[in-house]
This record gives sequence, structure tokens and C-alpha cells, in this order.
Amino acid sequence: FPSHDKYANKKENDEAKKVLAENNQVDNYENRLRYKLWKELDLKDINNRKCPYIGKTICIKKLFSPEFEIEHILPFSKTLDDSIANKTIASKSANAFKGNRSPFEAFSGPQSPYNYQEILERTKTMPRHKRWRFEAGAMEKFNDKWFYSKPAQRYALYFKNCQTIFTTNLR
Repeated sequence: FPSHDKYANKKENDEAKKVLAENNQVDNYENRLRYKLWKELDLKDINNRKCPYIGKTICIKKLFSPEFEIEHILPFSKTLDDSIANKTIASKSANAFKGNRSPFEAFSGPQSPYNYQEILERTKTMPRHKRWRFEAGAMEKFNDKWFYSKPAQRYALYFKNCQTIFTTNLR
């Protein structure tokens, strides 16, 4: 059932620890997470790792500065999703503007100082499991019963020797 190989996770953590040491950063969970999320901004081009909202390049030195922070793409208060798939690195100022809204809700309207289409373009370098969260309708997709009931059903089937588990719509 675990979706991530423990050896791959150890390898990622070891790489993060090495980079943290090279950049005189404390080896802790937050800094390792910052590094992992930074890599996801563009898996292929280290020079193209930018804040998805403002487009500012995030070099490794700036990554650990107060200018950038770990943020929930879809608001934790509305989704209760604290997974790495729902987190990214963003400019502190853009995250403050976004507040407790989805990227679409925050950046697609006329009051937004940011260009929503450019945000979507920047997310194309991110992994697919993260990219959809920036799109219109992401909150509705997330709230569909599949996101809650199907994973819970698979989890229960894994640990219980049951043949049938019924799920219901959460709305």
C-alpha cells in the first residue's frame, strides 16, 4: 500500500541533507521539504525554478530566506490536505495575497495583480499530481467523493480482510 519506496525517500533525504550542508542550512524537516518542493518547481531545469505565482526565479540561496515560504496550494482549512502534493514554494507576498483561497479564486479575478494564465504556464514544469491544483475547478475536484472515499476505501481494504466496503458522497 505505501506509494513511496522507502529507499527512494532515503535517497531524497540524503541528497537534501547534502545540499543543506553545502549551503550552511540547518538539517531539519522544514528545510528538507523546502528543497524537495523547490526541485518540483522544474524537474529538469534548475535555472527555471520560479515562484508559480509571481514568476521570480528562486535560486538555492534565496530558497531558505524569509522571502519564500512553503504554502498549501489548495487551502488546508478547506481541504485538510497537508500532503506534499498540496504544497509548493511561493513568494511570501503572493501567498499573503492568495490567503485562504485556491490559486484560481485568488489570481483569476480582475483585482489580482498577478496574471493567472502565466501562473498556469509556469505550473507546466511541475509534476502532474500537483499541477491540477492550480486550475479552475480544483476545489470542486478535490471535494468530489473520490478524493476522500476511494483512498479511504483502499486503505481499509488493505488493513482489513473485508470483501465489501461501501462509500458515500460527502456533500
